[in-house]
Amino acid sequence: MTGTSTAPERVAEFLRGIPLFRPLSETLRNEIATSATPVDLAGGEWLFRAGEPGDSLYVLHLGLVEVVDESQSPPVVLRVLGRGQSFGELALLNDAPRSASIRALRDCSLLRIDRDDYEALLLRNPRVILETAKELVHRLQNPGSSDHRSGSYLGVLTIASVGVPLRHSGLTDRIVANLSAGLKVSCLDGSELEPARDDEQDLDAAYRKLLDESERDNDLVLLVVDSEAGVGGPQAAERWRNFSMRQGDRVLLVVDPATKPEHSPLEHRPNGVDVAFVCDEHRAQSLGPWLDALQPRAHHFLHPLGAIERDVGRMCRRLVGASIGVVLCGGGARALAHIGVLQALEEADLQVDRIGGVSMGALLSALYASGRSIDEMVAICQRELVERNPFNDYTFPMVSLIRAHKAERMLRGVFGAADIESLPMPYFCVSSDLLSATVHVHRRGPLVESIGASMSLPGVAPPRRMNGGLLVDGGVLNNLPTDVGRAAQEGPVIGCDLLSAS
Repeated sequence: MTGTSTAPERVAEFLRGIPLFRPLSETLRNEIATSATPVDLAGGEWLFRAGEPGDSLYVLHLGLVEVVDESQSPPVVLRVLGRGQSFGELALLNDAPRSASIRALRDCSLLRIDRDDYEALLLRNPRVILETAKELVHRLQNPGSSDHRSGSYLGVLTIASVGVPLRHSGLTDRIVANLSAGLKVSCLDGSELEPARDDEQDLDAAYRKLLDESERDNDLVLLVVDSEAGVGGPQAAERWRNFSMRQGDRVLLVVDPATKPEHSPLEHRPNGVDVAFVCDEHRAQSLGPWLDALQPRAHHFLHPLGAIERDVGRMCRRLVGASIGVVLCGGGARALAHIGVLQALEEADLQVDRIGGVSMGALLSALYASGRSIDEMVAICQRELVERNPFNDYTFPMVSLIRAHKAERMLRGVFGAADIESLPMPYFCVSSDLLSATVHVHRRGPLVESIGASMSLPGVAPPRRMNGGLLVDGGVLNNLPTDVGRAAQEGPVIGCDLLSAS
């Protein structure tokens, strides 16, 4: 893990900009620069784990690390630290084991200052203890703050492809154009450096320097890994791919669904991956193998023969946390007012990029997510809910008042055999599990069954058996699931509540 050495004068110059070392004399900083040990850490690698001896502090020179609390299930990211930030001081002051774990989000270059050197530094300049105390107090007062938003920071986006030529399709240019509307964006593909380098370690160091310089000058850096071999031939392309996959705060994999998941260039990533499927509506029904293999944090659709600009714009807004989500509550007949809310948003030129709901809101949000226009939604509700009334197939009420067979036929007539993951707009609905008394979130699987579970009002419609649970109307436990809509951290969420007193 010991890294490549850097000239002490350059290290001293770097330390001068860090609050912990700024009060020191130039001579003392030079001594620290000479005695500090350089450490290189590959993206995804652990520097140390909670409970290990705290025998040194670290200063991050290049890269990005996350502070992880592994005592919780699942582990929680407490902070994300970047260039110039230090960590590990507390363990040196109280002789305690590490209180949290540190994992590299990208390839990192760090400086390690051992306990003996730190204690010698305190004896020679007591102001160091004051600066250390200030930093620790700041962290205690602002436990969730950092230069980078925990878990959602996006400074480097890696775009890789499987079966899709990014250069020749023009897709990269479209992505850059959409992201550049609100951000200063730099796009790198490895051709910026001379390919004739024999030493892979030197090449990685040059890549890191290039990335660091680009990130300082831009809001967002794109690292493009094309499925076709780029400048320098297959060997240079492989080096660039390996480097780019380790550096991305998020990785976007652009996929032709006709390919197989084993052709994916991805290995396990702690922050997951986004997948963009380049396909039409008919091929969107066969995405299960890719979704099962990658378990992506989000997936997107890009229709090459359809509204490609709309799709790319929606994807980019979701990636940078600028998309608008809408969540529709339940409420029986009153929920039809949601159609007016969606119409008002469209008239205000507010682009809805993702939607979800509960109970009757689950039905209406599914209509919108499937691409129906406002006029089509009104026509469907008039025909299916008013003229045909799917809720009057009464039965002897041993379990419920109605059989819900008519409602099932109505849903299948409107949505067919569609799966949630094949809808052109991201969609979710929620139901309540009577066996576990928990909210069940539906993001994959048969759309009709999911809507049916979310609308199964206890005592009126029979519960649904799905995924080992006994599911009824989601409004029993959460009639306005905006928390579910916010969980993806893709932007603001508008909640439509029809039941609260005004």
